[in-house]
Amino acid sequence: MPEVGETTASLHARFPAAGAPNVKGVSGGYLMIDPDHLHEDFAADLPRAQAAFMA
Repeated sequence: MPEVGETTASLHARFPAAGAPNVKGVSGGYLMIDPDHLHEDFAADLPRAQAAFMA
């Protein structure tokens, strides 16, 4: 729970989101997880082969 006066930016600075460096901007202003990092950043609960298929 944020403390009084804490902002999203200050929380993010202390606790950066997992996988943030692996999120890339693509055309149309969308974001995409780098397919090479999909398993560990988004689908770690799936078998690696299934995450590779999804990527």
